[in-house]
Amino acid sequence: MASGVRRGVEFDDPKDEEHEEHVARPSRRHTNSKEGSSSSCAFVFRVKKMRSSVRSSTAPAARKAQQNERVARKERSRKRKAEINAETAMEEELQSCLNDDQMALYRIVHTQVKKSLKRTKAEFATSSARRDIVRLTENNLQAMKTEFVAFLKEHAPENVAIHRRNLENARLKALLSMYQERLVELDKEANQWNEIETSVEQEEVVQDESTGSDSTLDATSPSSPTAIVLDIASDIRKNQHDAVKRLGSNASKLTVLDDSIKSIDRLVLLAELQKAKLFDTFHSSAFKGYSNISQPKENLRALLKFAPATAQASAS
Repeated sequence: MASGVRRGVEFDDPKDEEHEEHVARPSRRHTNSKEGSSSSCAFVFRVKKMRSSVRSSTAPAARKAQQNERVARKERSRKRKAEINAETAMEEELQSCLNDDQMALYRIVHTQVKKSLKRTKAEFATSSARRDIVRLTENNLQAMKTEFVAFLKEHAPENVAIHRRNLENARLKALLSMYQERLVELDKEANQWNEIETSVEQEEVVQDESTGSDSTLDATSPSSPTAIVLDIASDIRKNQHDAVKRLGSNASKLTVLDDSIKSIDRLVLLAELQKAKLFDTFHSSAFKGYSNISQPKENLRALLKFAPATAQASAS
């Protein structure tokens, strides 16, 4: 706290005791002086002054800096909203010309692009050429996304054939062939049982004609051995038909599963091809003119470290 010296009475009271009377004390300076009686009876006012947090000379600059910060914050918010609106409009436009699988691939690539841009900003946060590097990276990534969308529009997943062997697909094919062989065997057994049933019925007719009405009644009764054999044959035939139906449904399900696996393999191959193409495009655009250098990234980082020192030397 700083104090200003005024001639008069010294006021050193708290704010809540404004109406309390104060005792005037003479100043030590004037008490010890060798002046006359008139000067020794003088009093001094001591008024405490609060020091301002912001100096009067720096206040306009601080207000100007705050205004600039608010303007920059509004501009960043406006750009962020514009980017979000542009991405939403682009996705709506792509949904009309791409299928669900292609849109899923596009969203994956879009997420990877955002992560790569964020990683680049963090990597060159302290570099003097950060703005140029970020702008160059954004342009390259946008070009990659545009080429990826064009590739998806030109090459549908159904137009790509897979020549790579898939172990799971081979296992399912072997299982399907085994079920088909088993189905053929069951059909043969069903035919054999049908022949047995026909022969039994023919024998029953012959016995009916030879033995007469009494033997016919005995054969058709539930307790006769022939009726029991026919019931067993009908149950076996019914079980065989049920097994054949189940095998047919399993075969159809395996066929659908095989088609799904083929579609997934095609999409994976498309993703690998596009990934390789995007990497080559990014590498050729980001490091254009550095094809004769074995490690361009390390050389660029080494050059960027000398950028501030070079700027200081040129300024001096």
